[in-house]
Amino acid sequence: MSYDSIYSRGFARCLNKFGTSARIRYFSATLGSVYDDDVSLVKSGNDLWISGVVESLNLTRGSADSNFVEQGKLVTEDSKFYVNGSLVFTGISGNQFKIQIGSPTGQEYSLIPEGGIDHQVNGVLIFKAGYLRRLTTGSIFGEA
Repeated sequence: MSYDSIYSRGFARCLNKFGTSARIRYFSATLGSVYDDDVSLVKSGNDLWISGVVESLNLTRGSADSNFVEQGKLVTEDSKFYVNGSLVFTGISGNQFKIQIGSPTGQEYSLIPEGGIDHQVNGVLIFKAGYLRRLTTGSIFGEA
């Protein structure tokens, strides 16, 4: 048995034990007309329901999370979100994501662009970690 399959199974067990339901909604950015440079976000495709692990930031001095907070990229109320490595969070220009934690209803979050971290073993993507910020209005700016 290879190391990557051992880690994949271990992460799947973590999702089963500690995971919570989450809905991922993808949005594509569309520009206005020639006279209007306003950007609108339009829902792209179907909602995707997954299981993910949410945890609060590690604010211990010297940790990566605390460094991001000191740099102003994160705030102390942000969260970390761990999901299966097959999900696409980064590398798609013009797309944004809205993540609802909980089913059938729950809090809405946006994915912070600086946060996507891929974790690989032997070149195989095991899981991804991202940073979430709660949407106080429940909508992303520009959402149609």
